[in-house]
Amino acid sequence: MNKLNAMLILMMCTLILAACWDQIEIEERAFIFGMAIDAADKTEVKLTQQLVVPENMATVAANAGGGGKAYRNLSSTGKTIYEINLDLAKQASRSIDSTHLGVILFSEDIMKQPGRFKEHFDIFFREKRMRRGIKLAITNGLAEDLLYVEAEHEKIPAEYIKNLLENKKRLDVTDLVRIGDIDEKLYEETSFPLPYLKKISSTVIDYEGIAIYNGKEERMVGVLKGDDAKALSYIRGLK
Repeated sequence: MNKLNAMLILMMCTLILAACWDQIEIEERAFIFGMAIDAADKTEVKLTQQLVVPENMATVAANAGGGGKAYRNLSSTGKTIYEINLDLAKQASRSIDSTHLGVILFSEDIMKQPGRFKEHFDIFFREKRMRRGIKLAITNGLAEDLLYVEAEHEKIPAEYIKNLLENKKRLDVTDLVRIGDIDEKLYEETSFPLPYLKKISSTVIDYEGIAIYNGKEERMVGVLKGDDAKALSYIRGLK
C-alpha cells in the first residue's frame, strides 16, 4: 500500500508540475501594442491591429534605426471585434498576444453613431487579457491613420500615442483615458469627456481638443477646443 500511495503521489506531482504544457515561445508570439476602430459602413467596422514581433524590435535596436520597421499593421472588417480578431489571427501566422496592448483608438465616425461605441467597447473590458489601464482616445479622421505616424524618437506609433496620452502637462487634456474608468461612466450612463487626437503630419500627432460623449444618447455630441477645452479641464480639476 505504501508503494501504491507513493506512485499515486508521484503521478499527481507530474500532472501539477507540467504547468507549461500550453506555453508559447516568445519568438512565436505577435504582440499587439495598439488598435484602431473605424466605420466600414453602417453595420461593419474596420479593425487595425499594430503588431510588434520581438525579433524585429531587436533588429531595429541593433541597427540604431537603420533596419526595417519594428511593427506591422493588419486590418480586416466585420460586424464584431471578436469576429475580426479571428480573421487577423490567421493573417498574423503567429499567436496574437494582447497583454501589451497600450492604446485603443476610435474614429469620430464610430463615436457619433448612437450605441456603436458602447457596443464595440464592451469586448475590450470583458476580455480576460485586457487591463483596465489601457488608454483610449477619439480621432479626427480615420483612427487607422494614426497607427502609421512615426515620431522621431519612437519606433512604434502606438507607443508614441500612449506616451502622448500620459502627458499630464497638457492643460487641455482630460484625465479620463483609462478603459476601466470609461467603463464605469458607461455603466452609469453619464456624460464624459475623452481625448480628441489629430494627425498633424507623418511624424506628429497632437491634441485637437476634448470630445464630449453623451451618456443618455450613447454617442459623441461635440468637441471642445482651445480655451473651452482648457476651461473644462480646469473645472474638472477643482472637483
